[in-house]
Amino acid sequence: RDRFHQVVDGWIHHTSTEVDIARPRRVGAELLAVIVDAYGVSIDSRKVAEEVGALYIRRPFYDGSPIPHILLEATLEAWRAVTRPVLVHCQAGLSRSPSIAYAVLRVGEGLSHEQALSRVSTPGFAEYPRAVTLASARKWVHEERRRESLAKDDRRRRGS
Repeated sequence: RDRFHQVVDGWIHHTSTEVDIARPRRVGAELLAVIVDAYGVSIDSRKVAEEVGALYIRRPFYDGSPIPHILLEATLEAWRAVTRPVLVHCQAGLSRSPSIAYAVLRVGEGLSHEQALSRVSTPGFAEYPRAVTLASARKWVHEERRRESLAKDDRRRRGS
């Protein structure tokens, strides 16, 4: 059963099984550029990444737990660096991958909470993303925006 959902051009998420992750090599005519693997137990999409020449980022964590900041930072950096599609996946695509996509969309595209959440939420699953996971994404967004604001102020003071 195909459970991938396109969120925005070049950004897809939402999978449930190893069979699903073995399938997507392209979004439209474009090969994937990056695969972000947040699955907490056994799936390893490294083989797919190698087959399509995609950057592979893996930092498993369990659903309902905070997102490791290193994963959010690596995903944002990769997303900013490429023009081809990025795949973010976990097991069910209801909490971890949408929360990662939410954070990157907020920081990378400057979306509001409501805009980003509406782009990554799955209809019929109002309780997802899980509160703890989404809260950690929101906290990172606020910290990242503060860092960017301070850096911008510093550059302005230096006259650059």
